[in-house]
Amino acid sequence: MTEQEELEIQEELEQERARAQADQSKKSEEKPRRKPMGLLAAAFLLMLSGSGDLIELFTAGTLGYLVGLFIDFLLIIATLVYAPLRKEWKVIFSGIFLETIPVPFLNVGPWRTATVMWAFLRSRNKNVEGLISMAERFK
Repeated sequence: MTEQEELEIQEELEQERARAQADQSKKSEEKPRRKPMGLLAAAFLLMLSGSGDLIELFTAGTLGYLVGLFIDFLLIIATLVYAPLRKEWKVIFSGIFLETIPVPFLNVGPWRTATVMWAFLRSRNKNVEGLISMAERFK
């Protein structure tokens, strides 16, 4: 191998490293950190969803279902208005869906409260995002 060939190989390697660094910087710029949910908003939403779950549990009937629908409506409004919750709309809506469908013993669980808590933890913790991306790889 001549010196000329070695220099060409080194130049190619440097160009590949530069491209890899540029790609890496683009990836880091493309994924901005999502805005975390505030503690006051999370506390309000947890109280709202928790009270709805308790009312629905203790008044197992039409009154609890109607109060639950009203609280679901408030959660939908909060999800659409509050920016950090807009990113978590799938989580919130899944909890609302599980609470609203009339399947015995499925809608008894505190799904609203659990999904609001999950949305809060997901917006606050970087490790949760890592767990979600790891779970998506196994699909």
